[in-house]
Amino acid sequence: MRIYEIDKLIRDKTYPNSQTLAKQFELNSRTILRDIEAMRYRMGFEIEYDAQKNGYYYTKENKANLPPLQISEGEWVSLLMMRQIMPQLSPKAQETTKHLFQKLAMLASDKIEVDDTLLSPLMSMDFGQTKLPAINEDIYSKMVKALQENRTVKMTYYTTYSQKTSCRELDPYHLRFAFGGWYIMGFCHLRQDIKIFSLSNVQKLEITRRNFVRPEDFSPEKMLGNAWRLIPGEPAHVKLKFSPDIGPWVSSRQWHKTQTIQELEDGSILMELDIDGLSEINGWVLSFGSGVEVLEPKELIDEIKEEVRRLNRVYL
Repeated sequence: MRIYEIDKLIRDKTYPNSQTLAKQFELNSRTILRDIEAMRYRMGFEIEYDAQKNGYYYTKENKANLPPLQISEGEWVSLLMMRQIMPQLSPKAQETTKHLFQKLAMLASDKIEVDDTLLSPLMSMDFGQTKLPAINEDIYSKMVKALQENRTVKMTYYTTYSQKTSCRELDPYHLRFAFGGWYIMGFCHLRQDIKIFSLSNVQKLEITRRNFVRPEDFSPEKMLGNAWRLIPGEPAHVKLKFSPDIGPWVSSRQWHKTQTIQELEDGSILMELDIDGLSEINGWVLSFGSGVEVLEPKELIDEIKEEVRRLNRVYL
């Protein structure tokens, strides 16, 4: 979009220079100079600098018009579908995307309708029950800023399983959107270890003046390993047997990156997985009721048995 605005200023013979453009777009003048170079060498525009007027101008008027933006119908539908996802990310991202779509519509070669409600009768998306409570937009923005600037944050955090609130200092390493919510990975000064926190559970956040150095070998994939979702633990080999009535449905989906599937003679399905930590898989196994039998490991079998006993006390 910035290129179009620079083009218009030059075409209108206002003789802008890198300093005036940098001030207008709130950017570094080096970024503007790169834009000018791109217009010269990638787009073929004949741009020169007038020392007397202290600004840029086009030497040939016929090359001073940028071509209209070409967006196919398929591309526009894909963009509209992306716009439907934005509310899941953050309200601010949704508003920003709305303005972006309006700009794209103005720059496109043909008039484009930006109202994505026209798409809803034909296509929709459901993120299921994994959506977490809406995050605080101010906390989200501050965390992103701290990430970009490598700044330690102070936060008031509510831990769901203990139902307790604590004050912590955190060096944020990576922000990850997963399972309907935002999670921050970083070094927790309280626990002296790298931990994962749900951003929706952060009640207050303050960016400190202290900088930190992110470890060069840190990666979210390395940290999570083969966790079922977001909580890694001790490695375990899991073997599950699904009944013939649900086996084909289960085998048609990729539940974990390590899963292997074997179809047995009676139509049942044998699934094997190598996961790091058992704490998150219990609920998933129980969601299949009597349609699944845990064969390994013993720890998971015992946990399921104990949950069944608790259910019996509730319903029998």
